[in-house]
Amino acid sequence: MARSSVLEPGTRRVHKMWRESLHTGICYRTESLVGCASTDRRREFGESMNTNDQFYAERLERFTSSMLDGGIDIVLVCRHSKLLQYFNQAPSHDFSLYDVATRRWDHDNDMAHMRQELTTAVVGVEAASLPLLQLTATGQPRDDPAGVRYIDAQVSQLRRQKDNLEIATIARATRAIAHAVRSVGDHLADLSEIEIECSIYRNIRQTGMDGWAFDPSVASGARSSVPWCHPSNRIPSPGEPITIDVGASLGGYVSDFCRTIIAGGVSTSTFEKARRAVRSAKRAGIQLCFPGTPLRDIAMAMAAEIENHGFAVPSHALGHGIGLDLHEPPTVSVSSKEILFNRTVLNIEPAVYIERWGGYREETTVLVTQNGPQVLADD
Repeated sequence: MARSSVLEPGTRRVHKMWRESLHTGICYRTESLVGCASTDRRREFGESMNTNDQFYAERLERFTSSMLDGGIDIVLVCRHSKLLQYFNQAPSHDFSLYDVATRRWDHDNDMAHMRQELTTAVVGVEAASLPLLQLTATGQPRDDPAGVRYIDAQVSQLRRQKDNLEIATIARATRAIAHAVRSVGDHLADLSEIEIECSIYRNIRQTGMDGWAFDPSVASGARSSVPWCHPSNRIPSPGEPITIDVGASLGGYVSDFCRTIIAGGVSTSTFEKARRAVRSAKRAGIQLCFPGTPLRDIAMAMAAEIENHGFAVPSHALGHGIGLDLHEPPTVSVSSKEILFNRTVLNIEPAVYIERWGGYREETTVLVTQNGPQVLADD
């Protein structure tokens, strides 16, 4: 699909979003919706995008104010989730959409006139979202483009501190997926892993969720001894662990919820020992979720509890931020150098894995507040 707003020869007419300068507005490209929003027009732009949503207007204001404070004139947005966060719009499929403003050009070969038409600006981009700039991660040389300033740190900071609308949406999605997992736990007899998945999906759709937040993992028996498994036709035997790691999406935001249950309601000593270790680690992590707490301290406290119960600490991180993306900063890891911020939504995810037996993992979503951690869905 293509759309253009063209100026007739000899005229000077510009689309509303391009008012006063051609770089003011949103430009769209095929495959990843790319937006360039000039920060010197933030109020007009915010109103034009969503006049009835104060949350989005305030969010955009905070974002553009941060960019202006950093000397950024234009911001290049390449991720769908960022467009949804700041502008309340994002494509569900790849497509081409162009807003084109043109003017008559009478100086085809005159470089002097061309230079007069050009203006300079500092463009802020997130390096992690641009495939060409990811060459740095592969060790290949890269020259930073002139006039480009990377804004990953500023954007990450803004993403971590959720507003009330974001918190409410994530909380609703978290409660919905938690309810769905608890509900299926009462009707597990003779259900395969795929049937468990389908039952949970039916439940979240009936409660108003948009769908899965990510590919669900349902693993029983020894299959649960790895962090993620695609659901199979396997029917769990009584006494086997079943790890269910699923999430619901709502309005572009996601939840991430994991519980391990016992097939047939017949518990075992190994299952109970693993459950005590994981829940002890989870409590230790949650109680440290205050603004200013180093993520490293949370990870170390959780790891200590797992080891004290006689298990090895898993190789994966023990938690992560969540919001528009499944895994957002910060990461709960012993190697982390970051601290928690107020209004961060964090998933605490301890686990133990036992070869040839299975695994036990729980994942709980916590809102970090000045008054302490708030669990968004009851266990």
